[in-house]
Amino acid sequence: MAGSRCAKEHERYALTLRNGYFEALHHPQVGDVQLADTLHVGEATPEASVERGSYTFSVETASGLRLSAGLQLKGAEQRVRLFVSEQGQLLKE
Repeated sequence: MAGSRCAKEHERYALTLRNGYFEALHHPQVGDVQLADTLHVGEATPEASVERGSYTFSVETASGLRLSAGLQLKGAEQRVRLFVSEQGQLLKE
């Protein structure tokens, strides 16, 4: 008898990013997927389809600071909404 999971893991996730940082963010990227060219304060990216897996999130602030964080996409939740906080932290909304 095969085991079954309670929650289905998806192969692809609909990913969005919202900018809560105090200045514009340039070239936000998850792995090789660029989410936007420039993301102004309060703006969110359109949904991007990203495969399940482990990634590095990276972005450059308007003042030239480079922010990065590890990101793992897995689980039953198909839509993933990320947020860059005013302190420059990557959070899940």
